[in-house]
Amino acid sequence: MKKFYMFIIFSTAVFLVLAACQQNKSQTKENSEIKLVKTEVQDMQSSRDGITVSMEKEKYKTTDNTITLNIQNNSGTELNYSSGFSLEKKINSTWFYVPIKEGRGVDDMGHRLPAKKTKSETYSLDSLRDKLSPGKYRLIQNFGATYLAAPFEVVEP
Repeated sequence: MKKFYMFIIFSTAVFLVLAACQQNKSQTKENSEIKLVKTEVQDMQSSRDGITVSMEKEKYKTTDNTITLNIQNNSGTELNYSSGFSLEKKINSTWFYVPIKEGRGVDDMGHRLPAKKTKSETYSLDSLRDKLSPGKYRLIQNFGATYLAAPFEVVEP
C-alpha cells in the first residue's frame, strides 16, 4: 500500500513540474514577441512642394543588405535633410513600423541638396531587428516638417 501512495505522490509531483514548465514556455514566448506598432500616418505622398523621393529599384531581395533612395529637389531652394530614416511594412492594408535592434540608434547627420539637383542615399539595413521578409514597404524620409514615402517591394531571390 505504501508503494501505491508513493507512486501517486511521485506521479502528481512529476505532473506539476511538467505543467509548470509548460506554462513557463508559453510565458517566455509571449514576452519575446514584439508587438507591431501601427504608424500614425497611413496615407503619405512621395512628392510635395517640388521634392520627390523614389527608390532606386522597385523590388529588393530578402538577401539585400542596403536600399537606395533617390531624392529630387525641383524646388527653388536648397533642401536640408537628415540621414535618419524609418521603414514601414504594409500588413493587411495597414502600415506598421519595422522595428530596429534594441539599443541601436539612427545616424542623424545633416545633408544638403541644392535646388534643381538630384541625389541618391544608400541606407544599410543592419540596424533592423530582423531581415526584411517578402511584402510591400515604404522608406520614410523627413525634410524638416515634410515627410515623404518611397514605396518598394521585397521579394525572395
